[in-house]
Amino acid sequence: MQPKSKLKILMLSEYYVPFDRGGSEWSTHFLASELIRRGAIVSIFTPNFGSKIFERIDNVPVYRFPSGIHLTHSTRVLTPFYFSNPLWLIRSTFYLWLQLKKHPATHLHVQGKYLLPTAFIVGKLFQIPVIITLRDYIPLCPYGYCLTRVNQFHACNFRRVIFSDLQLLRKNKLQKYYPLISELMACYGWFIALVLRFFIKHSNQVVGISQALSNIYIKNNLVVHKTIYNSYTDAKVTPVLRKNYIIFAGRFTRGKGFDLLLSAYSKLEIESKPRLVLLGDGPLINLYRECKDTRVEWKGHTTYKKVQTYIRSALFTIIPSVWEEPFGRVALESILQGVPVLVTSRGGLPEIVKISGGGLIIEPDLDSLQMGITHLLKNHKKYRKILTERRQILHQKFCTEPAFKYERLYLSLL
Repeated sequence: MQPKSKLKILMLSEYYVPFDRGGSEWSTHFLASELIRRGAIVSIFTPNFGSKIFERIDNVPVYRFPSGIHLTHSTRVLTPFYFSNPLWLIRSTFYLWLQLKKHPATHLHVQGKYLLPTAFIVGKLFQIPVIITLRDYIPLCPYGYCLTRVNQFHACNFRRVIFSDLQLLRKNKLQKYYPLISELMACYGWFIALVLRFFIKHSNQVVGISQALSNIYIKNNLVVHKTIYNSYTDAKVTPVLRKNYIIFAGRFTRGKGFDLLLSAYSKLEIESKPRLVLLGDGPLINLYRECKDTRVEWKGHTTYKKVQTYIRSALFTIIPSVWEEPFGRVALESILQGVPVLVTSRGGLPEIVKISGGGLIIEPDLDSLQMGITHLLKNHKKYRKILTERRQILHQKFCTEPAFKYERLYLSLL
């Protein structure tokens, strides 16, 4: 094998710190940091939404190309149309070509999905291998309602997107546009999913972030070469005083089980009932506003570092997802900070709990959730002890091992 210094990895991401939208940007950041620590040359290529053209964030070089948009709020999420229209493809392709002329790379590693066509085109021009890490299900379906156990995780066809998924979108109050515009966007989204699948099939290596996600792609006739879990920082966690609250961090949607959680918590009748702290926002925010339980507290959409602080002080974290969670980064962040988790049996969540031993897996229904909350309130100290004992193993699994596996993958393509 060639020395690690021969590796010059350019990671492509639609968003990056300080314009992070969720866990994927931080997973990319921690992976890049660990690879650099191990001797590889790694940099980030991302659109500029109002930050420096170049900077180093925790020793990770970040190159930003003109996006044509200035975001006044760093948490704003752009419509997928922005990242999938022809102008975006032309702009990103030109600037990636320019980037590689100035700073040659041995590998292009796509961390999202919308930069994959750009990476494929420029990769062919420079004869550079392209790796894609799959982090969600958009290349299979623009909405994902079809990816259920009842449907055996098979992606829907065009007819179902229009006459089934779009109707569910309206029912769940997630529709943002007038009916005709929504139908046109659904058609466009389905077409873009087809395009993304084409480029996934022609990538040199395809990686899934959980075995559950990889299996769903495989069921839809897409080859996933490896499963490599998301990365986490190797920074030491400072012990803090536990406070009497449990925490939910994520989007307020039915897929995330937000409505189920509020219902289960409100009906829970136990002594010394802890507070329920909510971090995030979403279309179901009115359910919180209508909630009469004064022990439910909404902290709004906060920064990643503040979320970690809230998690660190909690009794335990709840991830009540109803849909097939691609990974479940909040669960990972909790167990690596010694905080037990209550998760559902959906997607990659059970994998994290089974590896760590630091929590309980339940079914996504009202009775199970109430039972789970009661169980964790009685046993959170036991789970915390398990997480403390397994700290080194978990550090190896989620901080060191992902970078090592990617390193071997990169070297195999040289």
